[in-house]
Amino acid sequence: MGRTTRSFGYLAVALLAALVSGAAPRATAHDDDLSAHPAQIVRGTCAAPGDLVFPLNPIGALGTIDGVPLVRADPAGAASVVPVEIGAIEVGAALAAIVSGGHAITVFRGEDDPTTPIACGDIDGEALTGPGMAPDGTLAVGLLPAADSGAFGVAVLAGDGDRTQVTVYLATGATLGANAGTPTANRAARRG
Repeated sequence: MGRTTRSFGYLAVALLAALVSGAAPRATAHDDDLSAHPAQIVRGTCAAPGDLVFPLNPIGALGTIDGVPLVRADPAGAASVVPVEIGAIEVGAALAAIVSGGHAITVFRGEDDPTTPIACGDIDGEALTGPGMAPDGTLAVGLLPAADSGAFGVAVLAGDGDRTQVTVYLATGATLGANAGTPTANRAARRG
């Protein structure tokens, strides 16, 4: 197994551990009516965001693929599962240009509050190439909570020529429960 494959494997295990370590979700008013979260790629960093470069599809919004509406499936499985909201879009830029251009991905509280960030990740790193990866590489970007939002996730950027598929996976305070915080805070809360 090569270094790159091991690194991607370690990243995947770390991200899954972060998701699993959260507190068990409790029903809240938002659980049945999760708001879509506007998202965007901006110039700059999370600490010093700049101008909008690409608007992304709202995270958690239902839309259509080739004109066919997406629908939420009925919940199934363990009650302790951490729901993950997803948003995806293809943007008109090569992955290398996005990575080398000094950009960040920002996710906002909701459509009724599109200016308060809840999670952000600076786009940087080495794209993985090889079997199972996009033709021009695949890069995973960690999204950390902004302020005390408790939201965290991963953005996966998959390059193919002059286009990049951006898929954002997000777990929010609404999906984690009323006392959600960062994964570390959630572990502490469970210990009592």
